[in-house]
This record gives sequence, structure tokens and C-alpha cells, in this order.
Amino acid sequence: MSDYLPHINVDEGVKRVANNKKLYLTLLGRFNARQMTDDLLKAINSKDSTSIIQAAHALQGAAGNLGLPALRDITSTIELEAKKGTDCDSFIDSLVVTIDGLEPAIKELIEKGN
Repeated sequence: MSDYLPHINVDEGVKRVANNKKLYLTLLGRFNARQMTDDLLKAINSKDSTSIIQAAHALQGAAGNLGLPALRDITSTIELEAKKGTDCDSFIDSLVVTIDGLEPAIKELIEKGN
């Protein structure tokens, strides 16, 4: 189940839904990672710290609940840095690399259905 690390920790995600793999895969399939990431990128580009904090927090929470450690970690960092007033432009590349790696991993996991 852990073949998708660092992008997906399936065991962690399944535990969060009472060990129900079918439910986990359904939730993972409904997760719109790209849209939420695009919302965060727009907030970063707008330099609106409140929007950055809100978008990063929402994405971090979803990623944490679904067992997506790389996405959870980068969004956690962005949220913390935005709260400090740091310009978050330097995190854009890491965020994009993370989501670009995560999307095919999610697709592959759902297609395999295990």
C-alpha cells in the first residue's frame, strides 16, 4: 500500500476513514487537488496573506486527512510563513512539483483500486 510514497501514504489515509479502503478511494477520487492548489497559487500571486493562509490551511487539512504527506508539508510551510508575513513566492515551484507528482499517483492508485 505504501508504493505511492512520498505522494500518498495510503495506510495513513485509510486509517482516517475507519480502515474503509473503498471509502478512502472514493474520497481521494473526489479530491480536487488541482483546483485547491490553483486557488492557493492565485492567493500567493495576489500577495493577500489572509487568502494565502486560508487556502493553504484548507489544502493542508484535506491533504492531511487523505494521507498526502508531501502536499500537507508544503502547504503547512506556506501557511506558517504567510502568518509571519513572509513573501511566499519562493514556495511556488515546490508546490507545483508536489501537485504535478501527486495527480498521477492518485490516478494510478484509483485505477488499481487497491
